[in-house]
Amino acid sequence: MSAAEHDTPEALEEMLRSRRRRWLAPAALGVVVAAGGLIYAMGALPKREARAAIQQRAEQRATAPRRVVAVEVRRADEALTIRQPATLEPIRRALILAQVGGYLSQRRADVGDRVTAGQVLGVVATPVLEKELTQALSEREAALAEQVESQQALELAERTATRLVQAGASRAAAEQEVDDAQTQVRRASASVKRASATVEGIEARIESLRRQLAFGQLIAPFDGVVTRRTRELGDYIEVGGNITDPPVFTVVDSSSLRTVVSVPQALAYLIRTGQEAIVRVAGVRDLVARGTVTRISGELDQATRTMPIEVELPNADGRLLAGSYATVEIQVARPLEQRPALIPGNALMLLPTPQGNVPPTHGGSGGPTVGVLRGEGPSYTVEYRSVRLGRDFGSEIEILSGVEPGERVILNVPVPMPPETLVEVLSPQAPPASRSGS
Repeated sequence: MSAAEHDTPEALEEMLRSRRRRWLAPAALGVVVAAGGLIYAMGALPKREARAAIQQRAEQRATAPRRVVAVEVRRADEALTIRQPATLEPIRRALILAQVGGYLSQRRADVGDRVTAGQVLGVVATPVLEKELTQALSEREAALAEQVESQQALELAERTATRLVQAGASRAAAEQEVDDAQTQVRRASASVKRASATVEGIEARIESLRRQLAFGQLIAPFDGVVTRRTRELGDYIEVGGNITDPPVFTVVDSSSLRTVVSVPQALAYLIRTGQEAIVRVAGVRDLVARGTVTRISGELDQATRTMPIEVELPNADGRLLAGSYATVEIQVARPLEQRPALIPGNALMLLPTPQGNVPPTHGGSGGPTVGVLRGEGPSYTVEYRSVRLGRDFGSEIEILSGVEPGERVILNVPVPMPPETLVEVLSPQAPPASRSGS
């Protein structure tokens, strides 16, 4: 291109336009890069600051004491109420069995009737025994007649012998005749003894039959109420009854009731004869009676390690029914050494037992465990201890060993904290009310 052409306005404008295109692209790129950097800086900086704040708070929480609720372990109360289920039984119960076999010919009492001692409840007809008695009476008459004849024969033989002895003294009778007469006396005497023995045997049999016939009357042994009858008129009754042939009548005396409760070994040592017992009938509101401990077995049942305790209570008004299910309450005083520690139920944890040589992460040995505060405060550490449990009252649990009264245990910890974790008591609270019983 010639110089003249370069100097034209069009050429100059084209040259300027070309130069602007060469520096415009890098400038635009620089503007875009700068804007992108500014936008990134504006978005990333708050995020970085937020992450740093979160990390700082996490570090603070990790090093800050953990807040827990703790209560003081207390000793069980001196007064303890032993509660045991029981069944009320009548002071006397008689099963009226037939002592002779026969048919029920009379029924003079029924269920619910009040009877007195000696009253006839029913009569058992015994035709076989009656026939045997009639035969024995006839045999006795014959034996008595024979006894009379033997006695008469003995008297005759004695008189004959006496005459011959007297005649022999005067030589009027031969010696042989005297000996024969004395022999006849001895024979007659033996006949009398045999007849007398026969009569005595028959008399004894008659007496036995009469006694058996007397047993045909079913008699109430004491004052009471007929609570059961199992026979109708004409029913055959076996002697003594059996599984399929129960007692004809059952009579109970409910003027006093008694019950036997089984008391655990640890509490059996605290009960004494003569103590008062409260009896509450289940399902009947306000039906409460006061009884007395009358008998203590003195020997533990080796299968259950409990001791039978008998309680007797008056029931002259009859408001208590024999056979009722009830609860017997006996209040005792425990010496100091027999009053275990009590902790709230939500302070107990059940932890797995470590396997092999792997040490536990919580510092305890597994099983029933509680966390005990250690230190002087305001920050504490938690020591996890395995404990031996006593009775569970629901809101409270007896601890036989592992913690002592006066120590503080933490509540509602779902999982054990690592050893040496610092804790801070959030709001100590009083232990729940005692619920003693057995």
